[in-house]
Amino acid sequence: MFHHLGKMRKHQETHKRDIYQKTSNVFIKGLQRLFIICLFLLGSLSIVIFQVCLQLLLPWSKIKLQNGMNQSKKAFIILLCLILNMVAPSSLNVTFETSHPLKISSNTMSHFKFKDRAIIIANHQMYADWIYLWWLSLVSNLGGNVFIILKKTLKYVPLLGFGMQNFKFIFLSRNWQKDEETLTNSLVSMDMNARCMGPLTDYKNCYSNTNESVAAYNLIMFPEGTNLSLKTREKSEAYRQRAHLSHVQLRHLLLPHSKGLKFALEKLTPSLEAIYDVTIGYSPALKTEYVGTKFTLKKIFLMGIYPEKVDFHIREFKVNEIPLQDDEAFFNWLLDVWKEKDELLENYYNTGYFKGNDKNKNPSAVITKQTKGFHHDSLAPWILSYYCFFAFLILLFTMKKLLELTLS
Repeated sequence: MFHHLGKMRKHQETHKRDIYQKTSNVFIKGLQRLFIICLFLLGSLSIVIFQVCLQLLLPWSKIKLQNGMNQSKKAFIILLCLILNMVAPSSLNVTFETSHPLKISSNTMSHFKFKDRAIIIANHQMYADWIYLWWLSLVSNLGGNVFIILKKTLKYVPLLGFGMQNFKFIFLSRNWQKDEETLTNSLVSMDMNARCMGPLTDYKNCYSNTNESVAAYNLIMFPEGTNLSLKTREKSEAYRQRAHLSHVQLRHLLLPHSKGLKFALEKLTPSLEAIYDVTIGYSPALKTEYVGTKFTLKKIFLMGIYPEKVDFHIREFKVNEIPLQDDEAFFNWLLDVWKEKDELLENYYNTGYFKGNDKNKNPSAVITKQTKGFHHDSLAPWILSYYCFFAFLILLFTMKKLLELTLS
């Protein structure tokens, strides 16, 4: 017990303080918020301009154009990690279960790596979940190969919407008749390119000099459809009654929807290497309010209110073990995964850490690794300095134009 308390004290002593905690001066905090907003907007603008330049200069080479877009996508998540290191330096912990032995190394994240062609499913507690999942792909050297399914309305957000369209994120309207074609086109394109049978037809050129596949994909999906809240829990309860699932009691999750996930699996099966179930836990555990209420994007980025610790428990499933032939069998499989996930979260909230489920089919390797924050690869400083310099030039150009308009 005393050893455990000592570890807790050590963690508290070494826990990073965000920039908002370093001063109590309201004016200074206001300037810090303005700096974060400007950094994000200028960084995003420079990335979008870089994308436009790629489209103008490389229309003749689909592979080079795609590689450039992947680099811009990677730059965006690195930009977010840079900001999170300043405003929300959470401790990040990964527990990984797999059926394959993993090589032990002194490198912080070498124990864990997503495969190049994978679907990642996770519980959805707050809007920032996708950032943390994207970080997991980044440390797997796949930060430029992430695909996320988003609401169609986000497609029209100024600046960011255009950039996300170039990222080839999938925008859905939650109307299956309209979304089926969009989803089919995106998934088939991902699968064909991954097998070098699409626009990226030259097999040798499907891979960059760093051995990172240009056509790889990490598709992030939230089977719950939305984040956990009082309102969505009520809707999930109504869904549970309609589906005659009164015997299913989930304490920390919403009931999953299987249609979209099954559709994605069917379209990607020819190239799909694995499906990963990621259970996300935030500490300290909240007993009286929902995570999405406590840690909104505004509170995290502009107020310095963030979880001290983010824990990931990752389970790998083989594609051939998933029953795709029958809708009911697949839903029951997904429901079982969600029941196990709910049990993992119950243990997490009781103990403060994830414990592998003995009933899991892939228990042979369980690894836990803790980091101090949002780590990234060795190229990150170079990429960030490039985009920050680009953003600075844009700022100077904008100020020059504004000055000319003012004087004229």
